[in-house]
Amino acid sequence: MSDFSYRLIRAIGYPIFWITARPIVLHADRAARTGAYILASNHLSPYDVPGLMAVTPRNLDFLSIVEMLKNPIVAKFFRMMNCTFVDRGRADPSAAQGLSSRLRRGRVVAMFPEAGIRTEETSVINGGTFKPGCIRLAQLTGAPIIPCVIVGTSIYRKFSSWYPFRAVRFGVIYGNAIQVAPEGDPAVATEQLRVAYLDLYRELRQTVPGEKS
Repeated sequence: MSDFSYRLIRAIGYPIFWITARPIVLHADRAARTGAYILASNHLSPYDVPGLMAVTPRNLDFLSIVEMLKNPIVAKFFRMMNCTFVDRGRADPSAAQGLSSRLRRGRVVAMFPEAGIRTEETSVINGGTFKPGCIRLAQLTGAPIIPCVIVGTSIYRKFSSWYPFRAVRFGVIYGNAIQVAPEGDPAVATEQLRVAYLDLYRELRQTVPGEKS
């Protein structure tokens, strides 16, 4: 695990975002908090990952799937990015232990509770379902959940979006921390997170109207 590699890759990629995009970031102070937390974001595009890296004040330890390890180049790159891999086909206690260890060291774990890329219509931002893994992790470690909504990064699929005109308008908004009591009812936190996604998306759309991911 290397924060140096993360910072180096972010430093290399940041100028690309700077010359191509004018991202709108709301409530970044909520993501700048000290200590451990789980960043729970929706997932509409592969470019959400570099988008979050570009605008989130803290270093992010991402969670990915073991299928990514099949390509040795991709696997090496993801490991350089402090990524933990989980096997979705079975119970994977090693992944949970690894994430818990990172949170106990005060790090930030970024998760996509939708467990895959969604369309905007089926996403949590429009009431779609999500996996309870981030709720269980928060309950286990005591780390709060910071809900996050990101829209508009799929525009990078178009070649013209890479021109240095700062024409891309993607948006990111961070929510208030959700604390999950160790002995509490996970359904309460699940409902809080569900409502947070809807409210954050509504607020972000008032600032980034008409963007489609």
